[in-house]
Amino acid sequence: MNTKTILNLLAMLLLASSWPALAQIQPPAEPTAEQLKQIEQAIGQLRKAAEAAPEDAGRQFQLAAALAAQGSFDEAGPVFAKVVKLDPTNSAARRGEITSLLFLGKYVDARKKLEEGLTALPRDGQLAHTLARLCATAPLEKVRHGELALQLALKVFDIKKTYETGETVAMAYAELGRFEDAVAFQREMIAKAEKLGDAPRAEALRERLLTYLRDEPWRAASPAEIAMATEPPKPVG
Repeated sequence: MNTKTILNLLAMLLLASSWPALAQIQPPAEPTAEQLKQIEQAIGQLRKAAEAAPEDAGRQFQLAAALAAQGSFDEAGPVFAKVVKLDPTNSAARRGEITSLLFLGKYVDARKKLEEGLTALPRDGQLAHTLARLCATAPLEKVRHGELALQLALKVFDIKKTYETGETVAMAYAELGRFEDAVAFQREMIAKAEKLGDAPRAEALRERLLTYLRDEPWRAASPAEIAMATEPPKPVG
């Protein structure tokens, strides 16, 4: 995983963190050796705290989050899973476990965990959006499911209209071979970006539009494209 992705994950975790060892670290534009050392020290503290209280879901989550931010998804995943077992309503822990599986390339397992998560938390829009994106764009054919992707994507977009959720609808249409619908929906997102003067966003949207104009579905270029889709920052109105 590249530095930018690690920092994005770390920033997200810090915003939600109440654990001093993490909260005192400010994610830099580019980590220095000293800053990386601080992260290692924080993780060391969190390991000790988690070992001292194995049934404390909060401490286990903080350790898992720190390991994920470091890019140690093989270690983070099982700790997130432990948190889910301790607290099945912890949506953030479920997303952490799923993100770990995605970054490890375990798309089949990720889909299974997403489906389990939605069974336990049927109103969780982030889990639904991630499952829709996975079913529409996963590199493995046996993981994709266009009809399920479209069903979920439309529901999520109806509730939370963002560029990310809108793009997922277009991706689902394309996976089903409904390229005219995919093109129409993608062009709607481009028009909204242009109206808001968001040129970089509009350009990114056009890149995927060209794929649909060639009657080709979109395939996720990286696990991050699926995992990070659940953090849409800007509504499209």
